[in-house]
Amino acid sequence: MAKTSSSPPPYAPPPNASQSPPTGIPSNFQRVIQRNPIRGTFIISPELQVPEELLGLRDQCSDGGPKNLYLEATKKEVDVDIWTVKAEPRMSVWPMLELELVDLVKAVVTVRSFGGWSETPNKLRLHVGSGTSCALTVNSTSQDIHLALPSNLVGPITLNVRSNRVYFSESVRMRLVTFSEKDGQRQGFLGDAAKEGYTTRDAWLGSSLDVTLQSTGSLYLFALGEECPPAEPGGGGCIVG
Repeated sequence: MAKTSSSPPPYAPPPNASQSPPTGIPSNFQRVIQRNPIRGTFIISPELQVPEELLGLRDQCSDGGPKNLYLEATKKEVDVDIWTVKAEPRMSVWPMLELELVDLVKAVVTVRSFGGWSETPNKLRLHVGSGTSCALTVNSTSQDIHLALPSNLVGPITLNVRSNRVYFSESVRMRLVTFSEKDGQRQGFLGDAAKEGYTTRDAWLGSSLDVTLQSTGSLYLFALGEECPPAEPGGGGCIVG
C-alpha cells in the first residue's frame, strides 16, 4: 500500500506580473513633491536624456544626488505603480557596437511619505523591466507600507522598521535569507547571494531595496500578483533562516 503524506504540495512561485509596461511615454529624473496623495503610474527610462531646462530648479536631495524618480508626499499617502524600462536600441552600422546596448541599466528611485495623521497605507508596486534594475528606497514616518515586488527580483535588502512588525508572503519568505536582525533592523538578500556573485552594493549591478518605517507602522512585503499577507498575531517575529 502506498504511503500517504499530509505534507503540503511543493511550493510554486506566483507568476511574475511585470510582463510589459503600460502604454505611456517614459520619463527620467522625475520629481513630485506635494501635500496631497501621490497616485498613478510612473514609467522610468534611466537612459533617457532630459534637457536641463525641463527639470526646473531643484534642491539637492537629502539622501544624495539626483534620482531617476523622486516622490514625496508631505502630508498624505503614496499609491503608485513604478515601471523601469530600457530605451529601444538604435540600429547601428557597426554590429559589434550593438552588443554594448544589452548592458543592465539601473534606476535609482526614492519614495517618501510623511502623512503622520493618515491611516491610509502607502502602496507601491515595483515592475522591473527587461535589461533594467532598480535601487529602491522607501521611507515612511508612520503609515503602513504595502510593497509588491517582481517574483524574480534578486538583490540585497535592508529593513529598518522601528515597530518590528514586518510581514512576508510565503513566496518572499522562501526566497529571503536574513543574515542579521536586531530591534527591527534586518540585513538580508532576496535570492542566492553566492550564486549571483554578490560582493558589495557598490559593485552590484542588480536591484536593491532599502525600507525605513518609523514609529508604529507595519511593512508588508509580497510579490506582484499576490494578495497582501495578513498581519500575524504578536508581530512579524524573527525570520532568520
